[in-house]
Amino acid sequence: VVEGVLYNKTEKKIICYPRSKEDNFYKVPEGTLSIGDAAFAYCNSLTSIELPDSVTIIENWAFYYCNSLVSIELPDSVTTIGYGAFYDCESLTSIELPNSVTSIDYRVFDGCNILTLTVEKDSYAETYVKEQNLNYIYANSESSQQELSTTNRIPFWN
Repeated sequence: VVEGVLYNKTEKKIICYPRSKEDNFYKVPEGTLSIGDAAFAYCNSLTSIELPDSVTIIENWAFYYCNSLVSIELPDSVTTIGYGAFYDCESLTSIELPNSVTSIDYRVFDGCNILTLTVEKDSYAETYVKEQNLNYIYANSESSQQELSTTNRIPFWN
């Protein structure tokens, strides 16, 4: 346990952030390699989470239903984002998907209805957002001419 958060020191992984914690900000410890399955699920008081440059994997449902989460910056070290990782994070407005990301599972951003993703041209992330019909803009772009309409989204319950 590190500062009240269950942490596997051998695997360098966040296992569980207590849902009862009332902090609105959490800084993941340096050296952490992964955010475990459902590690932050239902942590409704958190509005911002800071990930260190060491994180490479965000596992399944990692931030599921963190409905107050407004901001999270993914470091350039992240390569994998698991199934439903940000599912129902309804307050998220933007996430930049770094070029280092080479695997994004299904339903990662379902229920994030006001989210716009920032991607690099010709990246894996660009291919993913187009295939999933998600709102996106290109990094280093002044305008959002590449942003997709949400009117073509198919609700996840179909």
